[in-house]
Amino acid sequence: MKRPLLASLVIVAAMFGLAPPGSGAAPANLVSNGSFDSTVAPWAGATWDPADAGGGAPSSGSARVVNDNNLSYPNADYATQCLNGIVVGESYRLSGAAFVAAGQGQNPGGGLGADGYSGPNCTGGWTGTISAATEGSGSWEALEASGTFPAGTQSAKILLQSSKRLPVVPSASTAVLFDNISFGLAAEPPPPSNYVPNGSFDHNVGGWTTSGALVDWDSGDATGNPASGSARGRNANAYTYDNHGYIERCIPAPPGGATYDFRGTIRVPPGQSEFIGAYLWLLMYAGPNCSGDELGNQSTQWVSASTWTVAATPVTVPPGAGSVKVVLAVARKGVPAGAPIVPVVAFFDDVSLAPASGHRLVAPGLAKD
Repeated sequence: MKRPLLASLVIVAAMFGLAPPGSGAAPANLVSNGSFDSTVAPWAGATWDPADAGGGAPSSGSARVVNDNNLSYPNADYATQCLNGIVVGESYRLSGAAFVAAGQGQNPGGGLGADGYSGPNCTGGWTGTISAATEGSGSWEALEASGTFPAGTQSAKILLQSSKRLPVVPSASTAVLFDNISFGLAAEPPPPSNYVPNGSFDHNVGGWTTSGALVDWDSGDATGNPASGSARGRNANAYTYDNHGYIERCIPAPPGGATYDFRGTIRVPPGQSEFIGAYLWLLMYAGPNCSGDELGNQSTQWVSASTWTVAATPVTVPPGAGSVKVVLAVARKGVPAGAPIVPVVAFFDDVSLAPASGHRLVAPGLAKD
């Protein structure tokens, strides 16, 4: 593979606005086999070497990348691995160790790089580079660089570079060893403030479905925000006994084994019936898309107030949960035999499922302040 040499860390940082190497918690490593314990798979373009950056551990080794290009100008060859799922705007950290042996007969160098691409599987156009380089000192050197990828980046190709620098000896080869390669988010992202998409119904009720109910958007917002609105639910069941109409959406489960605040604000217009009310309900499933066994469920208190009222409850998501169903229920409850069928309408806003520290729990029945 022939391409321009990776620039030094200082030059690349200046070009792309990248952060210099620094300390911090180790990010989750997206690279497969960055320690080269017994093989270089799934890397392409490298061979395994028993030398280990940690002092020749017998159970580990390194990746050997050789540049034998017969060229008279500066050039490089690479070992590569492609990673998908790059998150635009997040800061990534690339790090590892390189060993450039002395006395190779030319001006060798080594480097790490992460080339962004606009398509999956490292296809499409090149979008930017995060890189670090060394001129070689005859010993293992730590390399590290951080940066973000521009809009449109979907994948990144991790590069282990063996380079020839001026003055170039075309017939000579350059061998560089690499170990402990890591690439991932520079810091773990904070948990979402709300796992429920479109729970504030700013402009529509998109993403929500119904079961025994009708739903449409209403311009009345729980906080009076003229730029937002709420969901109006109508129980479509023509029954004379207790019944429930549901507005719902299925979402991936948040991390299991933790407690979350499940809440929303509800308003029930007056003049309907003393038996009309609404509540929120969360059902947890083992599989994706609300499939598999139900692992548990939790509902908020019943709300029948004509003013916006917070309905809230703590919910512990069990380990192994794959998805949860968020339900906004419009119901008739405690209906005596022979009671007339009347409309059942309720409004919902600010529906959220958030880490327990993200909200102040409101006691049942307290109006939203």
